[in-house]
Amino acid sequence: MDHDKYIVFRKDDGEEYSVIFPAYRAHDEFAITVETSDVPISAGFVISDAFGAYVCFGKSVSLNLGSRPKEDGELVNSTTNVMMK
Repeated sequence: MDHDKYIVFRKDDGEEYSVIFPAYRAHDEFAITVETSDVPISAGFVISDAFGAYVCFGKSVSLNLGSRPKEDGELVNSTTNVMMK
């Protein structure tokens, strides 16, 4: 099963956004490359379902954060999503 990783960040104003990145990167190492004061609030893995939509699952051990499957799934499938390959 091919999958990528993701992190959801929260800005100071409460807005959330997601970043998807390759599975070979560690969540904590990737989070520090996002040069911002935004705070990681959830993290895990994403796969594409049969319809091409992202499905979020799992957790990040390195960030000690779990995924929020419903909320994160909606966010990573929205137009606010950022993908880093």
